[in-house]
Amino acid sequence: MIFRVLLILLSLTVSGYSLAATPVLPDDVRTSLKQFRNAGDVGVDLGNGRQQALYEAAEKARTAGRTDDAGGILAGMKEGYWAALGYLNLASDYAKTDRKPACCPKVFPWP
Repeated sequence: MIFRVLLILLSLTVSGYSLAATPVLPDDVRTSLKQFRNAGDVGVDLGNGRQQALYEAAEKARTAGRTDDAGGILAGMKEGYWAALGYLNLASDYAKTDRKPACCPKVFPWP
């Protein structure tokens, strides 16, 4: 890949005598660029839709009171925004229900 970039740059500098520097791209580079541009136009989301669907399934389980199921779904997700949001919501649920933490009752004396 670096060699091809150097070839393109070399062709730009060598063709300095012309009015416009138009590099000659190899066919595979040209087709790759076309595919990349087409993928950008289509709206490829690289799995973001799947992660959002898993997050919504975890949220449905969490709001139904099945926090263990929600945690299992979140554990199977990739790192990212949706997993972090799910863990944040799950942690807030645990914080609301766990009024007497076992870790340090002297520090947090709840009534």
